[in-house]
Amino acid sequence: MPRLNLNDLQDLIKGYKAELRKLEFQVGEVKGTISDLEKDLKKKSKPSTGKKRGRPAKAASAAKTSGKKRGPGRPPKAASAEAPAKKRGPGRPPKAASTEAPAKKRGPGRPPKAASTEAPAKKRGPGRPPKAASTEAPAKKRGPGRPPKSA
Repeated sequence: MPRLNLNDLQDLIKGYKAELRKLEFQVGEVKGTISDLEKDLKKKSKPSTGKKRGRPAKAASAAKTSGKKRGPGRPPKAASAEAPAKKRGPGRPPKAASTEAPAKKRGPGRPPKAASTEAPAKKRGPGRPPKAASTEAPAKKRGPGRPPKSA
């Protein structure tokens, strides 16, 4: 190992001391968190009397939620004495009846196609005539072409 000069040694010592301070701070934070959690655990474990588990009784839960504020966006519970309106599913509310004149009635649309008075189109021939049988020698073969497909 090469010999370090005085400045290098001082820099190393400062760096290690800084790391030591950081680690000591983290240790203190973790110890504080552990003690807070232990206190919470003791508080929660003391009031338990008996082995009550599960959901609380309905009377207790109803009293608990009656005055509680609901989350944002949820409408308050309606407690009116009116007859309940017809239940509708979620969706867009119906348009309000306007006092304006009703919309203009649309026309009958596109007129039907006029019946043709002309004579029906001439019947065409049977189509393209078949190729004439060639009496000449077949054309020269071009080349080997593509190899046959193998399965």
